[in-house]
Amino acid sequence: MGIIGALGWMKALLLIIAQLLGAITAAAIVSGLFPGPLSVNTTLSKETSVTRGLFIEMFLTFMLLLTIFMLAAEKHKATFVAPIGIGLALFIAELAGVYFTGGSLNPARSFGPAVVTGVWPGHHWIYWVGPLFGAILACIFYRLMKMLEYETANPGADHDGREVYHEHGAGRSSTHYEATSARQATDGTDEYDFAKQLRSGTRQPTMTQRQAMPSFGTLSTSTGHTEKPAAPLPVHMQTLDGHRSDTVNHPEDRPRAHHNRGSSSYEMTSDSSYRNGPSAESGSSES
Repeated sequence: MGIIGALGWMKALLLIIAQLLGAITAAAIVSGLFPGPLSVNTTLSKETSVTRGLFIEMFLTFMLLLTIFMLAAEKHKATFVAPIGIGLALFIAELAGVYFTGGSLNPARSFGPAVVTGVWPGHHWIYWVGPLFGAILACIFYRLMKMLEYETANPGADHDGREVYHEHGAGRSSTHYEATSARQATDGTDEYDFAKQLRSGTRQPTMTQRQAMPSFGTLSTSTGHTEKPAAPLPVHMQTLDGHRSDTVNHPEDRPRAHHNRGSSSYEMTSDSSYRNGPSAESGSSES
């Protein structure tokens, strides 16, 4: 952890001392608690040579430390399950190595019982050199993965939306982000605000506009029918091109269009309509 920079060197030194003292204390407590000789020393089996034991300790330590680096040193969405992953890695390493080397994987594991029992086998050094080589190999492999940017193998795996939230400001709502995305997705026209106005409904007229607008009709108490006003109602239609149409009369009171094909004004209007096409300002010539 100190080599990869996840832990300061002073903290790493204090951690090494604390682990060695903790291993000695734990071995002493176990020795005094249970009767009989203490049989927790790490030793090689009869079929395992010193060289094999060295490499077994090295590779098992490499697997355990690489798991620690990727789950604990690296911060991602699976960091909270690091104890489970590290525990499973240690369990697998012990299944493979406990019979052959005792499964030390840590010099403190072999040093503590050796101090309490006073048993120092001739191959005790492999429990120091093997984990040290495994740690160096794990650091090299971890640095290689970081240099190759292993995150790009599965991009967006840890994305949860918080990057966008912090990028657009903590005080802004998701509606603002959606509006920004909608504007960026168009061809330059600001269509989001207009679509939002259409979805929110028609605007209510102000008090001044209500006073200026004539009533649509009054209900006659004698006949029970609605009496229509004599004057046409001012209706302004908002079109998608941003223009407003002229005042439109009531459908039943709207006068029929009478065109004089011999007049020059009709010819000018027809020629303009032919060139420019129908628009909201010109209206339709048909009722």
